[in-house]
Order: sequence, then structure tokens, then C-alpha cells
Amino acid sequence: MAYHTEGQVSVDVKVTFSASTKPTSAEVQRILLETDQEIDARIGVRYSVPVTNATDLILITRIARAITTERLRGIMQVITGNKAEGQSPLALSGTTAREMLDQIVDGTLVLLNTTKRNSHDMVKDYNYENDIEGSFKTDDEQW
Repeated sequence: MAYHTEGQVSVDVKVTFSASTKPTSAEVQRILLETDQEIDARIGVRYSVPVTNATDLILITRIARAITTERLRGIMQVITGNKAEGQSPLALSGTTAREMLDQIVDGTLVLLNTTKRNSHDMVKDYNYENDIEGSFKTDDEQW
């Protein structure tokens, strides 16, 4: 699922991308996909991805746009040799956006309406799947 669009980041970097721009529209599409995959890989440890709840998507979209915008500004600065136009003081930096992803994974920033993953979603456990209770004998040498 796409968390943000080329149109949204075009507004953020104040450039309309096409086949003749640097980066091209196709390259921007690839960067958008990479950002979405990074977000899913990071928060997928704690939550079911892709995030689809409209309320939680507001935060995830903001994070995605910040990461992509920072990356595009860096690319455009290298290509043109000109320092990219400054961002709004209200804009989220890519670094802050990644810190927010860390907070989501740590559980200090919560996606209220997205299903939390159970550790058994990621690791197959024979005992769990077959309702077998584990036992630990304290009086026996087990190792």
C-alpha cells in the first residue's frame, strides 16, 4: 500500500516531476516505494502492515513524506549543485520521522487503530500452535 504519492512530495519539494526532470518521475516512484517498504519493515515488527486505518495513516503518511522529501532534496542538491530550498519550520525532518518510527517500534508512540502483532505471527512455535504448556523442572538437571 502506498503511504504517500508523487503529487504530495512534489508539493513538499516544489517540483513537478516528469520524464525530463532530475530525478525523473519514474525514479521518484521508486523512491516512494522504497520509503513505504522501509516503514513497513520497521513497524511490521510491532504492527500488522500495511497500515490501513485512516486515523493511523495520517501519522504514517506524514512520516513517509518527511523521509522521501529529505531524500529528494539531497538528490536534487547533488544534481544541481544548489542548496535545496529550506523547509517550513512546521515540516517534519527525515531524521525526526525515523525517530518516530523507532518510537512506534519501541511502543512509546502508539498506532491506536492498527492491529498489534503477536510474537507468534512471526515465529512458528509447535507448543503454542498445539496448546502444549511448557514445564521447567527445578529439581532436575536439564542442560
